[in-house]
Amino acid sequence: MPNRIIKESITTSATLAKLSDSEERHFWRLIVQADDFGYLDARPEVIRARAYPMMLDTVSLQEAESRTQALVGTGLLHLFTFDGKRYGHFPTWDNHQQKRAKYSKYPQVESCDIHCNHVLAYVPETLDIRSETLDIRSEKRDESADAPFVLPEWVNQSLWESFLEMRKKARAAPTQRAIALLVKDMERLKAEGNNLDAVLEQSIKNNWKGLFEIKNGGSDGKFRSNAPSDSGEAKIIYRVPEGWPLLGSKPKTML
Repeated sequence: MPNRIIKESITTSATLAKLSDSEERHFWRLIVQADDFGYLDARPEVIRARAYPMMLDTVSLQEAESRTQALVGTGLLHLFTFDGKRYGHFPTWDNHQQKRAKYSKYPQVESCDIHCNHVLAYVPETLDIRSETLDIRSEKRDESADAPFVLPEWVNQSLWESFLEMRKKARAAPTQRAIALLVKDMERLKAEGNNLDAVLEQSIKNNWKGLFEIKNGGSDGKFRSNAPSDSGEAKIIYRVPEGWPLLGSKPKTML
């Protein structure tokens, strides 16, 4: 728990003046056990263990509970039960302490009198919604992770297995996500008119992790090599037409 604020007004507090020395000490020890909203686990065993970790041999469970009830009697502490567990709340907490957290880690009180009658306790709905969202997302992830991979019928299974074996030997076995991306690459390459058997054989032969098009030339004067460059992209090599001078050479003089 973070440090708490102690104001000079404690010396003139009529409420604190009603407490004995041990009861006031109990109050301060509970203050540092509360969260940023002034709530704490108020089960007797928990209070004794957390408030007096170095005094368990001198402060009994009955004595710790007696001091807790003294705080309740003066209105410094309210006790309430939620889901079978006892919790505590300092009703004037907001007047003296600062809130750093967004949510309380304990159930909260909507209404409570000095004797804590007719308590309506609840866990913030925001936390419930967030936890339910996390559960839904985790279920979706589990479903996708458990779904078996089915190789498309138009892919040569033997070549595909050889490609995966090559990746495995190179210590680059693809993940399920990577396999899905590779299938998309094959769909694109197939739509562009590439022979998928040749595409797979090309990557297996050259120990390439990816799949690239088979294209040895084109009408645009460029030769596209399927070999990946250092940046991971296909290289583009320009072909110089016959009779053109090379870069840096002097053109021949026309007579």
